[in-house]
Amino acid sequence: MSTEQEINLVCEPTNINVPQLLSYLFKTGWVESDTYPNHYTKGGTRGLVAIENTTGQAFIVEFVGDVPWSKIQSFEQFERDVSHLQ
Repeated sequence: MSTEQEINLVCEPTNINVPQLLSYLFKTGWVESDTYPNHYTKGGTRGLVAIENTTGQAFIVEFVGDVPWSKIQSFEQFERDVSHLQ
């Protein structure tokens, strides 16, 4: 493998496992929005988790339809980023 390929692998953003993320969200008090499918909310938190099932990506957004504030790539990163919205 060339150095360029190795760098690309390290820099390539990864998608989080959506079923694992959903399990994590439900265990930590998040619920699916009654109004917006694939959007999850938690009391005391400004913003939502939006899941794009076709691409397997998950994002933190402040408002439905808003530009993503953060792409969720790991549980640790999610907790750090979502803490800014509490």
